[in-house]
Amino acid sequence: MKIEAFTDWLLIIVIALMVWSLSACGDSKPPTSVSIHAQSPQGISVRIEDGTTPDGALLRKLDADAQRVFDRLTQLGKAGFPTHRGITVRVVARSGKCEEPALLIEESCERVANCGVYDGSMYDKDGEVNGRLSLCAAGRFIESTDDILITRDGVMTGDAFRNEVEHWTLYHLDRAWYLRTRDHFGDSSAHPILGELE
Repeated sequence: MKIEAFTDWLLIIVIALMVWSLSACGDSKPPTSVSIHAQSPQGISVRIEDGTTPDGALLRKLDADAQRVFDRLTQLGKAGFPTHRGITVRVVARSGKCEEPALLIEESCERVANCGVYDGSMYDKDGEVNGRLSLCAAGRFIESTDDILITRDGVMTGDAFRNEVEHWTLYHLDRAWYLRTRDHFGDSSAHPILGELE
């Protein structure tokens, strides 16, 4: 209870400092999009980019979901995996093209296995066979930036964040396993990739 109260007060201080720094800019133009930075109690770096503010419940849920993955890895006898302090999360707005809690992921077919099955299909939100996919997803681990994109609802409802932490951890721990399971084609790539806690 004391950690939760401390986290909530820390968030209030961070938000107050942001408001003060924006007001100190004088007549300069405000940024077109605001990114609020926060940190979970266990050390996950969080960037809020959906226009909302971070809260203790969100930060605690991130920690709990990541811990489930780390506990499962320990059960599997894995060692040397990164933990909370290595994770960067970007909480983004959901796409109007997608149902809650999804965001729109756009990928080149060069990057996605079996792209031809989905390019131009009812799942491809651009509706064209053009070598690009526009798919709705609950979350996405981005290799090039080493962060996880997810909506607030994706964190707070279900296992979407836990699922993306599986991808993130496998990327750092076992690249071959990661590559076999990153695009969810076939029986071996469905979540939970690591299996459930026993």
